[in-house]
Amino acid sequence: HDGRPITESTLICEYLDEAFPEPALRPADLVERARMRRWARLPDDGWHIACGSVSFAAVFAHQMRANYDEAGFAARLAAMPDPARAERQRQILEHRFDVPMVRDAVLFQDRALADMEARLSESPWLAGDMYSLAETCIIPYRERLDRLGLSSMWEASRPHVADWFDRVRARPSFAEAISAFAPQGYDDRLKDRGEGVWDEVRPILAQTA
Repeated sequence: HDGRPITESTLICEYLDEAFPEPALRPADLVERARMRRWARLPDDGWHIACGSVSFAAVFAHQMRANYDEAGFAARLAAMPDPARAERQRQILEHRFDVPMVRDAVLFQDRALADMEARLSESPWLAGDMYSLAETCIIPYRERLDRLGLSSMWEASRPHVADWFDRVRARPSFAEAISAFAPQGYDDRLKDRGEGVWDEVRPILAQTA
């Protein structure tokens, strides 16, 4: 901003709300503001990595198989600056959903949805009575689950989450910030897979039911 870079999405959201305070996206009530921060930090506390792991198992592993032979994929991993991320991708490419980190990622997101359902049973929005940075930070991850064909994780069993997402999608800002940037190639790869993602996720959830 003004020639000075701001990094990390959660911090960017808070910075923008402070730099452009109207309309406010942080509750005035301090308890609700604390709730907002609790939700806003959830991506950094695990949802971002969990989302990436499930997305890679569901879509990108297929893309890698189509675009690289074994030597090419090994070279790609070797060139990655983050060895831990490279190892995650290697394991997921080989085993997809049958690897502990992906199963844990599915369960992490299921617990997050359960927490959302509990919170939204008490208030219309995650922090309280107003749409806030809690929504801003959570929406992309909830939207990714929808794009992955995993709406069965909430449609029947978590009505408050379903209603919350319907209201989120009805906001003009959703069309401007999310729908306008829909990853068409990503969606096309999901369509090619049909309903296979839910068929692989459902047994993981059933083990904890």
